[in-house]
Amino acid sequence: MYKCVFAISYREDRPREAMYQYWERVHAPLVLAVPGLVKYVLSDVVEDLGDTPFDGLAELYFADRAAYDAAMASDYWTDTVVADGENFLDTSKTFGAILEENQLR
Repeated sequence: MYKCVFAISYREDRPREAMYQYWERVHAPLVLAVPGLVKYVLSDVVEDLGDTPFDGLAELYFADRAAYDAAMASDYWTDTVVADGENFLDTSKTFGAILEENQLR
């Protein structure tokens, strides 16, 4: 499986709880419709253990690199998912990475 993770930061001009609710109730259904997506996990920071530089993690799983590349190149990703992110994210602080997961237990 191919994993992409975004460390997200909420907009600071709105209440934090409202930003999480938007992410879960409005944005997540848009992400779930991304072509080729097989798993989507939201993780909201509920306790900061030492200057955590983000508010949550979004994990997107695809079958392989080709499925990921196709999703990221799609008009739906850019015109719908990325565009909607402006409604709740501080995009200047949000970043992503491709990760290789190695589950040990």
